Amino acid sequence: MRQALTPLAALNGANAALLGQEIVQFTTATLLEPGKYRLSGLLRGRLGTEWAIAGHAAGERFVLLDGRLNKLSVPLNLLNSERVYRAVSFGLSLGGVESDSFTYSGVALKPYSPVHVAGVRDSSGNLTLSWVRRTRVDGNWQDRVDAALNEVSEAYEVDILNGGAVVRSLLGLSTPMAGYSAAQQVADFGVAQSSLNVRVYQVSGLVGRGYAAEAAV
Repeated sequence: MRQALTPLAALNGANAALLGQEIVQFTTATLLEPGKYRLSGLLRGRLGTEWAIAGHAAGERFVLLDGRLNKLSVPLNLLNSERVYRAVSFGLSLGGVESDSFTYSGVALKPYSPVHVAGVRDSSGNLTLSWVRRTRVDGNWQDRVDAALNEVSEAYEVDILNGGAVVRSLLGLSTPMAGYSAAQQVADFGVAQSSLNVRVYQVSGLVGRGYAAEAAV
């Protein structure tokens, strides 16, 4: 048994599923045996979940996002607070199901990682970083202007890395650009750098840093 959609249908949002923490889409599902399918025509890291692509394990959850699920609205005052929940389906009682602890961390409120991180050096070794932000809501480019911000204000932070260690953070940035001078590089590394690794974050006024874009510049 084989069910297939066109690539255009997938690009328009069809056949979305949550696999572990990553949202994927697919054009074709081929039944191999009862309860086992092969998915092909994959789109990976949808809706800003590219950070979860490398974290999969056998046996993790697969949830088809077909419109029959409802999103639970959680008040912001419960952010980072552990609560105990019981999911009671039809025909069951509250006393007949086990409790689950869950801490709401505001994942759906975190800004997507920026893209197109680039760096340009001048003749003195001063580095200018730039990037392009994304948006969680209304991100379709329909009117040839920037996508909606959907945050209280535009804000970014940049971490400068030495190996896996952060040697400097550039904070309080309100435009998609940052400067890292040659003098700062000497202070952090002992010498101006011809190449280095950075992490760039868009910052939410509600939940802080979003997901990181990591690049070598």
